[in-house]
This record gives sequence, C-alpha cells and structure tokens, in this order.
Amino acid sequence: MTFAETIRKFRTNCNLTQEALGERVGLSGQAVSKWETSDAYPDPTLLPALADALGVTIDALFGHETHSKERLAEEFSAMLRNVRPDERIRLRFEVLAALFCTKPGGGAASVCEPGEKKYYRIDTWNAAGFLSENEDFPFLTLGLEPPEGWESLCRDERLPGFLAAIGDPDVFRCVLWIFGHETKPIEASLLVKKAGADPARTDEVLEKLVKIGAISLETYVINGRERVIADTAPACFIYFKGPMLSFLSAARVLTSCKAGTHYHENSNDPPFLKH
Repeated sequence: MTFAETIRKFRTNCNLTQEALGERVGLSGQAVSKWETSDAYPDPTLLPALADALGVTIDALFGHETHSKERLAEEFSAMLRNVRPDERIRLRFEVLAALFCTKPGGGAASVCEPGEKKYYRIDTWNAAGFLSENEDFPFLTLGLEPPEGWESLCRDERLPGFLAAIGDPDVFRCVLWIFGHETKPIEASLLVKKAGADPARTDEVLEKLVKIGAISLETYVINGRERVIADTAPACFIYFKGPMLSFLSAARVLTSCKAGTHYHENSNDPPFLKH
C-alpha cells in the first residue's frame, strides 16, 4: 500500500473529510488531496500532528507498523505506566470497551434501550460475553468457546448444584456480603449473621458456600473451645469469583434491558437470540 493509499484509508476510517483532516494539521483540504494522489508529501515536521489526527503511529503512516500480540501488549503496558495506579483499572476497561464497540467485521451484536446504546452482547465467532457502559454499572466479560462447544458448559455436573445454591436466598445474601467486604478469615457463624441470613440455617448455608467455592472452613481450638473459621479468600476463590461476578452481572444487564429491544446482527442465529 502506498503512502497516498494509507493516508486515504486512515482518513476514511476516521470519517474525516480532506478539509477536516487539513484543519487538524493546520493546512487546507487541497494539501491533503495532493497527499492522497501522490502529487505531494507532507512536511516531515507535520508527521506527529498527522499521526495524532488519524489516531495512528508515524510508523503506521508508512506501512511499517506491526500488530503482533507482543507489540500491542508492550504499548498497552507503556500506556498504563503513564497513569496513576488508581486509574489503571478504569483505563483497562475503557480501552477494552472501545475495542468491542468498534465491532470489527460486524461480529459483535448490540443490545440497547430505545434511543440509547448502553449495553452490548458480545458475540464474535467463538467468543461471547457482555459489555455495559452505564456509569453506574461498567462491566465487561468475555469467554472463549470451549473446545467441546458451548453446550458442554451446561453438561458440567457442578452446574445444577451451583444454581441451586445461588437460588437459596440466605446463600445469596452471604455471597453479596463476601463480595462487599475485605477478604479475610472470619468466624463462620458471624459471617452468616452479618450477611443477614437465618442463623438457624448456619450449617446448611456454610455447606453450600463451601460447595460453590465461596469460602473454605477450618476448625481451631481456641482457649479450649472449638471455633469454625471461614476463609473468604480460599485457594479456589479466584475460580469462584470470576464466574460468579459474570453470572450476577449478566443477570443485571438482562434485567435492565427490555426483551423487545434485543437485536442481533447475525441472521443465522436461533430466534431466541434475536428477540
């Protein structure tokens, strides 16, 4: 691709006219036109401003840009180093959200309220997830399709027990309490009490929390008395936290969207994905 073709491609990708691009770099649209017909080339001192105006690097203007995963990771890491630690999570979310919103190849499907684009259902070939850009609920999750297919997830023998446990109001109260507090050991009976669950069901609730990986239990003898301590950050917690947050967040998105406003771009999808 020639330099002229590259400039034209990046300009049209940004939905800029020749005049608009010229204004951004302090020149006329006629000057941009000459660049795109190879009748002239920009002054080297304009290259940084031109690259910024098109949202690319100077290397990309000359077709020397590489897009390997390693290079992208390095550039993203460099970007993160230039912001405050407390801003990094927000920046990660914004960058990833922007990538999904571009919907490369038309692969992502949008889900929105009338007149507002707040939610996206990510459905790109062998991946699926949710993206919410609501200020009160920024959430992004993406899962790759298992080698055995999506239906294999429903055949997981642990799934019925997981759903049954989460469907227990007292277990659900404990899960919400765990997510809302610092992860540290706590007396098991006190956890149930603080979460607002029924103290009479303490043993049953704790058993279910252990089963879904929310806590681990250890018995200690303190001053001659046995005490059951719940660790709210067990070794398996990371495997519980991700799916649990995805589950709750997906439910939050779906309950916030009206069924009649779900649209999907892939006409080959089953009817239940289109409505």
